[in-house]
Amino acid sequence: MLFFIPQQFGPHFWPEFTYVHGIRVDYLSPTIYISTLLLITLIALSYKKVLQDLQTINFLKNTKVLIFLTLLMVPLLYAYSIPAVYFGLLKVLLLLYLGLYAATQIQRKDIPIIILLFIISAVGESFLAILQFINQGSLQGAFYFLGERLYTASSIGISVMNTTSGLLVRPYGTFPHPNVLAYFLFTTSILALYLIPRLTTNKKFIALLCLLIIQLALFLTFSRIIVVLNILLFLAVFIYYKRKRFKTFSFLLIAILIGFLIYLLMFNLRFLNFSNILPDVLSRIELAPIALSAMREYPAGLGLLNFFYYEGTVQTHFSSVYLQPVHNIFLLLAAETGIACVFLFVYFLGLTLAMLWKRLKVQTKISFALPLFIILITSVTVGSFDHYLITTQQGQLLFAILLGFSWNRNIQ
Repeated sequence: MLFFIPQQFGPHFWPEFTYVHGIRVDYLSPTIYISTLLLITLIALSYKKVLQDLQTINFLKNTKVLIFLTLLMVPLLYAYSIPAVYFGLLKVLLLLYLGLYAATQIQRKDIPIIILLFIISAVGESFLAILQFINQGSLQGAFYFLGERLYTASSIGISVMNTTSGLLVRPYGTFPHPNVLAYFLFTTSILALYLIPRLTTNKKFIALLCLLIIQLALFLTFSRIIVVLNILLFLAVFIYYKRKRFKTFSFLLIAILIGFLIYLLMFNLRFLNFSNILPDVLSRIELAPIALSAMREYPAGLGLLNFFYYEGTVQTHFSSVYLQPVHNIFLLLAAETGIACVFLFVYFLGLTLAMLWKRLKVQTKISFALPLFIILITSVTVGSFDHYLITTQQGQLLFAILLGFSWNRNIQ
């Protein structure tokens, strides 16, 4: 299933609750992806082992977990759309199971294979993204059946960026947005950096080549937050390996860092020009007052997936963020699930990070807890400026799997 996380091909269904003021909202559409079918198959084959595992039993008996799940159902009493709440609850249960599976059934020996699947999938996405960037649009053909959406530079709502020579279309891969593609490539880069030192010389060379291809595609997404986090990541890795006096790897990292600097200077309008950055920042906070208003009116939450209905009653004009989720996972969760639920969610994230940090402090060698800690820290950072971790199929699956891995006692 890991290999098919980027895929978004599948039939979309449009029942009545997917329409807000007569407009179809993609985020509300039940869709059967390959990853959905594989997840259902996984549940059918493993539910006895997962549900009988002591860690699962203790988790489901936890008072805070029971309170959280109960609070999710409170809006069923008054939500704008009851079917949307039921659909949201179904997705939560599926993702909860996936997280429990990752926490209980994965073994240490599985980690290299898991990372390898991420790398192979990311390299495929990288080649597609690079070709899309060269083509300045989608390739279609067989890629349509992997979920590549048809788009050109003239497509409505397409993600573009300003350069000194004009507009450039950002590549999507098979993801719903270049930012989601960037997050997937960044996550895979972190996992690859963990795996590479543990490989033999020949395999290490191939893995490094794959990492370079992934990095090239990542920078072509022009995702500001991810690019900055990526540069900080490689700077930290460079400092670490220089201190360890691994000269060959250090020289490679120096070349990459110099490439980063040239990249920032070449695309300074995107990354260094405040007048270009400010409109994007303003558009991202435009929906925050709507979320805060919903929290005041509905302290127990609007109900899962009901933010759009409330938003439709408040927004009076079309804009780039019309009927879009607020670009902050914590505000979105607070608006839909209530203040108490978002506190429990933040508590769980804090507990997860504290547990990973504790493991890192007591271990002398670099363990799998380190990449997981870095990914979750960056996920919280990204989630403060975007919503795709909890609103898109790919973001949801990645987030659930990574949280599950973090609590897996077999792989640390």
